[in-house]
Amino acid sequence: MADKISKLQRWLDLVAYLAGRRVPATAEEVWAAVPAYVRGLEGDAKEHETVRRMFERDKDDLRAAGIPIETVTFSINYGTEESHGYRLLRRDFHLPYLRLVREAEAEERGAQPSGLRAADSFAVAEDEAGAALDG
Repeated sequence: MADKISKLQRWLDLVAYLAGRRVPATAEEVWAAVPAYVRGLEGDAKEHETVRRMFERDKDDLRAAGIPIETVTFSINYGTEESHGYRLLRRDFHLPYLRLVREAEAEERGAQPSGLRAADSFAVAEDEAGAALDG
């Protein structure tokens, strides 16, 4: 039996797949591309339902963690039909800049460098800098 794919790996695979696409992906396209979901599709209808529920939980968990996965409606067959899919726009998904701050400034982390919005940077105290560098 193959090794079990961890939840973290499943999330990373899902994010990488959606971030790498220019157009939305249907649920079926996602399931066929993410290895953990593919394994479930090899089974019976009960396993297909398990994959669907796993995908729904994964989307909810990633959204709760701040990953902006969107559910969108888009046209197919030259505009004659509509489908539902998922996308992750690269412009909406990036890691913030890290700012090294002194202990006194770390307490008032609300101040941002000029030109940056609050979501664009993240204050890192001196004692946390090593962990940030390792990350």
